[in-house]
Amino acid sequence: MTQCTVKGANDAGAQLPLPLLSRFARACEVMMSGDPLQGLEVARQLTRQAPDFAAGWAVLANQSDTLSIIQPGGGEAARREG
Repeated sequence: MTQCTVKGANDAGAQLPLPLLSRFARACEVMMSGDPLQGLEVARQLTRQAPDFAAGWAVLANQSDTLSIIQPGGGEAARREG
């Protein structure tokens, strides 16, 4: 989780506000926990909070992809994410 958080923070190109960094750390934690539904929700919140933060979109894509693989009908949900 720490590597995910640090990499995302470093890739941001600027210092992240603490609330955004905290939410991104949470997204990394949930992504590593193996709960893609919860990960998808946290990633959605993150991308709404910071639509220009590429690492947030990467987490959203990862969780959408994971959901499409492990859950029946998950592919349709991932396509709707766009």
